[in-house]
Amino acid sequence: MQQTGSGSQVAPTSSGTTITWLEIEAAFAPERLAPYLNHSGGDRDRAVALYLWNIALCESLYPLLNLSEITLRNRFHQVLSQHFQRQGWYDDTWLDQRDAAKVLEAKQKIARHRLSPTPGRMVAELTFGFWTSLLDVRYERSRILWPVMAPKLFSNAPRKLRTRKDQSPYAAQLRTLRNRVFHHEPVWHWPNLPAVVRESETWLLWLNPDIARLHSLLDRFHSIHAAGPGGMPNIKAV
Repeated sequence: MQQTGSGSQVAPTSSGTTITWLEIEAAFAPERLAPYLNHSGGDRDRAVALYLWNIALCESLYPLLNLSEITLRNRFHQVLSQHFQRQGWYDDTWLDQRDAAKVLEAKQKIARHRLSPTPGRMVAELTFGFWTSLLDVRYERSRILWPVMAPKLFSNAPRKLRTRKDQSPYAAQLRTLRNRVFHHEPVWHWPNLPAVVRESETWLLWLNPDIARLHSLLDRFHSIHAAGPGGMPNIKAV
C-alpha cells in the first residue's frame, strides 16, 4: 500500500485503484472539479474518469500543437525573410503597435539571458499569438502582407483557399485549442472537437505535407476520443 504525502492511503485493488475524494478536491479545487461532477450526475468515480479523459485528450493533442506552431512560425519567417530581403523583417516599421510591442518583449526576454536577439532566437521567442496575428485583416487593408503572401505561405492548400481570409480561421481555431490545452482547461466537452482536430490536421498538411506525415505517426487523439471516459483506468473515489 502506497502512502501519500498527507498520510492518506492509495490502495490498488483487483478492480482498480481507490483514492480519497477529499485529497482530489484539495489538489484540484472544488470549483475546478464541479463541471466534471455535475456532468457525471454527482458520481465521483465517473467525474474522476472524465477528468483523466480530459488529460489524456490534451496529452494526445500535444504533437499536433507542437508541430503546427513550430512549422507555422518557421514558415512565416522563411517567406517574410524572402519577401523583405532581410531576416530581421520584424524590426521594420510595418508592424502595428501591438505586434511591435511583442517583438520588443521577445528581445527583452532574450536580453535577460544575456544573449543577442538573433533571428533564430527571435522566431523561437515570439508568441504563437504574434504569428497568428499576422493573418489579421489589418495587414490586408494595408496590403503589406496580403494578398501577395498567401500563395507563398500556403502553396499546398487548394488554389481557391490560398487567401488570408480563408486561412485565418484555421489559425484562430488552432490558437484557441492550443491555449485551452496548455492552460489545462477542459476540451472534452467540445461537441465539435474531432472536427476541430481534423481541420487542424488539414491545415498542418497545407503548411508542410512532410510534417503532417510525421504527425500521423504520433497521433492517438482519435482513438482516445472514441474510447471516451470508459477507456480510462478504473478509479474508485471514496
